[in-house]
Amino acid sequence: MFGWKITGPGHGFTLVNINDWQGAIASAPLSHLGFHAPLLLTADSKTLPSDLDSYFSMVSPSFLNSPADGPYNMTYVLGSWDQISWDQQVRVDSLSEMHNRRVVGSDTGGTYGDSQPGA
Repeated sequence: MFGWKITGPGHGFTLVNINDWQGAIASAPLSHLGFHAPLLLTADSKTLPSDLDSYFSMVSPSFLNSPADGPYNMTYVLGSWDQISWDQQVRVDSLSEMHNRRVVGSDTGGTYGDSQPGA
């Protein structure tokens, strides 16, 4: 049930510090308009919770032939660096970026067919 049951790439996400209720409210339109984005919360401004770290790894996109084929994720990070540090934002970006499935030992990521939010 985490992240609207999204289990594959090609989606939007919103990351907000749990103590920033104003940011959570401001992110509400992102869950409806354009690149739909479920609200994901972090309580630590310095590091991602392990469950959230694992989730971003699971839904990261991958490619076999060309990264131009997509799909891509988009994560909106709301709040100041005091609420979600630069290092934490870099970690989210690194986990969410396109991965090459042909690289030995790379077991993260998937394709559009891996995600069934309505199932």
